[in-house]
Amino acid sequence: KIVLRQIETPEGILTYWRKIRMLATSYNAPTAGVSTSNPHYGYTRLGWRARKGIVAVDPDIVKLGQEVYVPGYGKAAAADTGSAIQNRRIDLCYDDDNLELWHRWVDVYLLAPAPSAREINYRIPDLPKERG
Repeated sequence: KIVLRQIETPEGILTYWRKIRMLATSYNAPTAGVSTSNPHYGYTRLGWRARKGIVAVDPDIVKLGQEVYVPGYGKAAAADTGSAIQNRRIDLCYDDDNLELWHRWVDVYLLAPAPSAREINYRIPDLPKERG
């Protein structure tokens, strides 16, 4: 059963349906590993412009299109993937001129509405491991 909960944020009260502890890193178009001559340069997996407010996820863990909230980053849309972004990893996108470097564990809140029960992966791998 999905239980909706609320979190108080600087953006106001947000309603979420799941909280996942994830290792957050960050990127922008120039650091994404795509050549500037490639027609896909600066675009996400969903074809959106890479910018703040976009995150890269493992779509087996967080469905593409899902809105999330990351404390210290804000609200974002899961609109990108990456070869290193697997399991409980999330990559926070920034605009070209304001990259902030992240490499820390955070609680990621999957915002309401929740997907249908058949679309939810109830078993999330415990990888990468958080070290205490």
